[in-house]
Amino acid sequence: MPVTIVTDQPSAAYIKDLPNITLPDREKSDLMASLAWLRENTPATSFFLSAEKVPEYGVLSDWSLGAYIDYVARRPTVSTNFGWETHGLFESASFLTSTRPEDAENILRLNKVRYLFLNEVTGNLPCLKSIAEFGIKKSNSTISGQTFNPLATMYYRLYIQNGSAYRVGGNTEHALGKYRLVFESANGFVDPYAGFVSHYKIFELVPGAVMKGRAQPGKNISLKLLLGSQGGRPFTYREETIAGSNGEFTFIIPYATTGNAAAGVAPVGKYSITAGNENFLVHVNEAAIQFGEVIQIN
Repeated sequence: MPVTIVTDQPSAAYIKDLPNITLPDREKSDLMASLAWLRENTPATSFFLSAEKVPEYGVLSDWSLGAYIDYVARRPTVSTNFGWETHGLFESASFLTSTRPEDAENILRLNKVRYLFLNEVTGNLPCLKSIAEFGIKKSNSTISGQTFNPLATMYYRLYIQNGSAYRVGGNTEHALGKYRLVFESANGFVDPYAGFVSHYKIFELVPGAVMKGRAQPGKNISLKLLLGSQGGRPFTYREETIAGSNGEFTFIIPYATTGNAAAGVAPVGKYSITAGNENFLVHVNEAAIQFGEVIQIN
């Protein structure tokens, strides 16, 4: 399947008018600050003005933000405001509405996506799902046969729940161990279940370190890591699992506790893993996250 990262050029008048977009002042300043962070804190890509060539990676967002990312952050995107790359539109909509993390990750891999630039699109999810389904009918999308549940979509799990585990309807939606929040805007809104949510969030797709341990078979195992954003918001990355019949358990984790000074989100202390009456505190370095290293905790 061809890579769909695009660098098509809108008019000069459109680019010049970006600071005058019709958003509330705080949300507008948040958008510009988030785009500036993306440009200044992520690797520059090649071929910015050569749309016939493929850059090293791309950024996935809702289509409405694509041109802003292209021409303020100067990073290539999967879909833009102009709709010229309809395959990319289907792909971004499919990712945001996907309820299967393995299918969603496949979309990112096929499109060479490294970063996600997310904003509030809760009310548009049914429309995005329709776009994704239309792409399936045209054989331009990589997912099919998924039950649509807004509270289990990749959009909700990342943008609202920060990629952490949470409970909904008596079930646990597990953490997304290959996605880490690297920046969030200063202002936002209050979600009735998740609390404060920033207007814009940037996530990075990483291999993730593999944390392994042993406990009594069938024992519930929990993992926690306290983090703080550059704006001072504290939040906790959580995951849980059950030790297998041989007593082994595994977590895939996206955050380093040492060695990632460039990120706008920083850990506070070590990972805490609890297995019954036992508790383990574990540091994880950036190399382990980037190379998928195995960390044996006991």
